[in-house]
Amino acid sequence: MAQEKGVRVTCSRCGASVFLKYEGTRPREWSSPEEVYEQAPPGWFEYRILHEKRDLCPACSEKWEEMAGAFLRRERIIIDTPREVATA
Repeated sequence: MAQEKGVRVTCSRCGASVFLKYEGTRPREWSSPEEVYEQAPPGWFEYRILHEKRDLCPACSEKWEEMAGAFLRRERIIIDTPREVATA
């Protein structure tokens, strides 16, 4: 069984993943060559929080955009992961 070189991208929210095949290298001016992989399928979204990179699948990226938009509009939204509320 032949193995392919590539990188697996995993959704930081739900755990869905996709494999991106290695396509070769691209020369850079001042350092060693950069490895090049195929583009992620449409809908995959990459974002950074401070220095930490996160990836989201198409379904989770839609939810992210909805939440970010609501935050920017200062709307109250309901997140699909309910928290337990203590009652007095």
